[in-house]
Amino acid sequence: MKKTTPRKPGDLPSIKALREVLAYDPESGALTWRKTVNTRAQAGQVAGCLRRDGFRVVRYQRITVLASRLAWALHFGEWPLGCVSHRNGINSDDRLGNLQLTDTKGIHANRYRPDGDSKTGHLGVILLRGRWVARFRNKRIGTFDTPEQAAVAYWRHKQALGVLYRPADLLPVTLEPKP
Repeated sequence: MKKTTPRKPGDLPSIKALREVLAYDPESGALTWRKTVNTRAQAGQVAGCLRRDGFRVVRYQRITVLASRLAWALHFGEWPLGCVSHRNGINSDDRLGNLQLTDTKGIHANRYRPDGDSKTGHLGVILLRGRWVARFRNKRIGTFDTPEQAAVAYWRHKQALGVLYRPADLLPVTLEPKP
């Protein structure tokens, strides 16, 4: 698999050079070409393409970079240290208000869908000895009769810890107030 972002900051194009060829709109999150770079990158066109995982990538000077990292660099004038994640979980939504600096723990905490091979259908829920267990960061939250109860407990726990960045209407479960 190709690496998306070079490991050494010296391998990245200069921000000055990027600002000459790319324009970033923080309101819409759009990256567009200012100049025609080659036959595939014409002036005025949206820069880059979408990968299968939903992230937009841009290739410039033989280097492929995530559009979210480019947006951060173009807006703030320096390459981000660490990871840039999307608050709403939509990987192609590169609006400035949706981007946040984090580490790999923060990226995993912002997940809202289980992996495709999940046996429970809920993030943070496992079946253990006939009972449904909610877990977050390898710590047990509680044991429940149904996977739905465990999922609600998982999301409430994330909300209490302050690591829930998604609006409540976008969650896969409904969080009703506790009685």
